[in-house]
Amino acid sequence: RHQVPGAEVRVVHLDTASAKYDLALAAQEHPDRLVLRIDYDTALYTAASVELMVRQLDELLAAAARPGTTCRELLAALVSEPGSPCVAEEAVVVAGTVAASATVHELVLREAHRAPDAVAVVHGEKSLTYRSLVEDAARAAHWLRSEGGVREGDLVALLLRPGAHTVTAMLAVAMAGAAYLPLDPEHPEARLRLVLDDARPRLVIAEQDDTDGQARPDGQ
Repeated sequence: RHQVPGAEVRVVHLDTASAKYDLALAAQEHPDRLVLRIDYDTALYTAASVELMVRQLDELLAAAARPGTTCRELLAALVSEPGSPCVAEEAVVVAGTVAASATVHELVLREAHRAPDAVAVVHGEKSLTYRSLVEDAARAAHWLRSEGGVREGDLVALLLRPGAHTVTAMLAVAMAGAAYLPLDPEHPEARLRLVLDDARPRLVIAEQDDTDGQARPDGQ
């Protein structure tokens, strides 16, 4: 309870019968622990998938608490124990071995070499094979480095709507040695400008319809 002049304020915790959002995560910090609560729409998520999220989050937080942990080690912490129902685990298995030290684009390139005509991306009625995905991304990565001025370690903002072309752009940025910053074109311009001014990406890649009058950092 909290005392304020002329009133008494008390925090009341209400347990609602249904989730207000598709997926919601709340955290409450205590002196000796962090209490997490997840609410989810049972029409979209199963109990097993949410339990997996909790385990992965626990592993991620434990890894982040260790001094000197690299981003690669944080990602490796998300790989579940063998035998658990985790799609991410299958994604990092190459030729029967777990490639924990491989980057995402290296794994894609290996899979493209192993099964070039297999479907890599599906979005609506649009699909790309690994061959098409890698070839398109390689051309884009070459342009990023030769014409876009992108260098290893740079940040590239992707102001793109969901689609196969967005996955291609993500892979291209990674192949160019840079990191991508995903942005939603539907977000308010003021919010986009705030993010871009803070991140200061080397380049902003946007769809044709989103370039006119769109927020971008000064000098980009």
